[in-house]
Amino acid sequence: MLRARARLAWTGMAMMMLLQRSPIQWLVAELQFSMAPRMVHVFKWIVGVGLTSAAYNTVTGATGELSSVGNTTVVQGNSMALRIEAERAKINSINLVGELPEGLNSNIGEEGVVTFGVVQFQGAPTEIGEFDFVMTVLTWEDKSTYEGDPVSISFTINVTPEPPEITKAPQSIQVPLGGTAELTVEVDDPENTTYQWQRNVGFNLNQFSNLSGETEAVYRVENATPAVNGAYRVQVLKNGLTETSPSVFLTVSQEENFDSWQFEKFGDQSGSEDAQPGANPDKDAFVNAFEFLFDLDPQLPDSIQFPVLSKEVIQGTDYVVFTFPALIEFPNLDYSFEKTNGLQNGPWVQLLHALDGVLIETDENGTVLKLPSEEAAFIRMKVDTD
Repeated sequence: MLRARARLAWTGMAMMMLLQRSPIQWLVAELQFSMAPRMVHVFKWIVGVGLTSAAYNTVTGATGELSSVGNTTVVQGNSMALRIEAERAKINSINLVGELPEGLNSNIGEEGVVTFGVVQFQGAPTEIGEFDFVMTVLTWEDKSTYEGDPVSISFTINVTPEPPEITKAPQSIQVPLGGTAELTVEVDDPENTTYQWQRNVGFNLNQFSNLSGETEAVYRVENATPAVNGAYRVQVLKNGLTETSPSVFLTVSQEENFDSWQFEKFGDQSGSEDAQPGANPDKDAFVNAFEFLFDLDPQLPDSIQFPVLSKEVIQGTDYVVFTFPALIEFPNLDYSFEKTNGLQNGPWVQLLHALDGVLIETDENGTVLKLPSEEAAFIRMKVDTD
């Protein structure tokens, strides 16, 4: 009776431990060395009945489940490291189906023997392609860690060519009407790299269309007009791989300045000698810079009466009034008024506001020069184009 109760007590304890999902395999391994053979058989019978090989993999502790750690995708010529391991269990030998790419090595020895209990792949693959593998574990270093069916894992090592790399993306720009707009991109190692510029064609920045013939690192638009306003991006292609830049904006400003005026008046010839600030293509009294200031036509002589003359009495003094159109501000252009009493002898003297009765008034409607009347005086406006 005592023996019966003892055997039932051991059996009950084993079943309770199984229900609690405790690491039975560790206990079994220890009992194989410490208990009598008869008791060992009892535990082996309990384990065999209580767990199938699949369920055994879920018990906390050593299992036969395989997993991969490391990178399976690598750029040609770059270093990679990949290992296949089991949770706590140590692999002893495997069967590997698949050919390693050149430059990649493993720790698999003769007859599939594995050192250190983990399958390792490392190196710098030089062969491009996708390499498929199936690895099956044949034996484990300690049979007590896993005694189920053979376990396999499938994986693919993908060796890709060198991709393109944008090192400096295009930047948004604003150019004057008629100016030249340039969007540029810079890449690492541009050899064998091609480009495709695109323009936004939808209501959001998800729809772009290729710009025909724009396949260089620089996208250039000369004589830009508002028609080219929009969002742009560039696709960089190398070795069959593509990198796309963020979208940027190209804007043509319609603010009046000499460049825009020049383009408006001369069109495609805005870069010609006749279109320069100091040129006078219509052979009248005004160079282009002066005609720009007063919005005259540089190709039509005497396009307006300039200036308008009138008389005014100010505090009992007769004044001659010269009325000019409104000036247009432009960098590096300045103007002044000068007077001489004789065209042959000179000299020309600059007129200053509130000096010697001279009045110069400027607002958005125009510029007015008021000069006390004299018997003879010649007035001119001097335009400095720097």
